[in-house]
Amino acid sequence: MKRNKEVIDITLSGQPKMKKAQANLGDFYHEMKEIKKDKDPYLEYSLDQKNEKITKFINEFDNTSEPFFKRLYTIILFQEGIKKDLKFKINIEQVYNSSIILKEASKTLKVEYESVDKANVEEVDVIIAKISACEKEFKEANAILNYLYDAYFRNIKMTSLAAIKDKKAYELEGLAREVNDLIKNYNNLEHAYYDIYYYSGDLIVKTVKALVNCLEKGKNKSYATIYNYSYFLKSDAILNFEFKEWIALFNKFKFIMKTTSNVELYDYLQFSELYQKLEKRYFVILIFYELGGGR
Repeated sequence: MKRNKEVIDITLSGQPKMKKAQANLGDFYHEMKEIKKDKDPYLEYSLDQKNEKITKFINEFDNTSEPFFKRLYTIILFQEGIKKDLKFKINIEQVYNSSIILKEASKTLKVEYESVDKANVEEVDVIIAKISACEKEFKEANAILNYLYDAYFRNIKMTSLAAIKDKKAYELEGLAREVNDLIKNYNNLEHAYYDIYYYSGDLIVKTVKALVNCLEKGKNKSYATIYNYSYFLKSDAILNFEFKEWIALFNKFKFIMKTTSNVELYDYLQFSELYQKLEKRYFVILIFYELGGGR
């Protein structure tokens, strides 16, 4: 399926203004346009068409839902500055709950359909009804997600976009969870930032050395010559690491990981473990600067 171009805009400096001084809980939900009672979209389908629709839905769900889940986990990853806003909280929880329903449905429908008699109209209709419900759930959740983008997320920095550009939805899901857990270990984001700013030197050096070692033991010896330690860092002694240095280092990491091959798996796994720890810290830095830190 052709993926639409995604634009991720984040505004963390302000929040939408309430139109009313007092509001009912329902007023905090994203206002959906009144929808007429849904007509069964598959009412006129023949049995063969219904079976074809079911097969297509099951086979293509992961691909067609990827942009939705990627957008959702991107918002969750960068939500630190707005997560306490009641309207945002209610809406993101609603979308998140829908995402769980959709994931579970995609798994159970596949199992259920395998045991269905494809020639039995009643059995096939049961699956079709569930697919129709999933599509409705997805449509409403996606509309709320788009609203959250428009209302809260504008002008995300190019560095943040670059950091998430090549990540799959499942990678963003895990990253968002781990980064948010890391921030929770501190009193607030600012404390997390300054701790990382001053005390990441040892991890940075270990990560770079692990990658260099990985390249040195690989089959392509030219990598070790070109991408030696000095390619990444000027010194073994890092007292603090500036924002621009974080960006430059991770740009180099990404370039090397894309362009090199034939490395020893064991050595790469050692580097990967260190890289993932360092990447979580990098995203705390990015989130801090998205909130206007460092000005």
